[in-house]
Amino acid sequence: MQPVRSDVNLRPLFTKLGHQLEEIRVRSMNNIISKLDHNVICEADVVQEKYFLIRLLEWFNFPSVPMRKEVVNLIEKLSK
Repeated sequence: MQPVRSDVNLRPLFTKLGHQLEEIRVRSMNNIISKLDHNVICEADVVQEKYFLIRLLEWFNFPSVPMRKEVVNLIEKLSK
């Protein structure tokens, strides 16, 4: 696992995960997953962010839950 980078500010993306518009939530989630997949950010950058973990769990509180499988896979990946 790579060290946490102090220059990474992911808070704006995390905030958008709770947006009322589904399209904005989905784009934000895709952006985070893409950054993780392409090593722009590492798991250590996000796993220590309590706010992000809360937003991941809150993802399932909206009336419509797109990307259910991807979010569950991300939670599982981060829990390891």
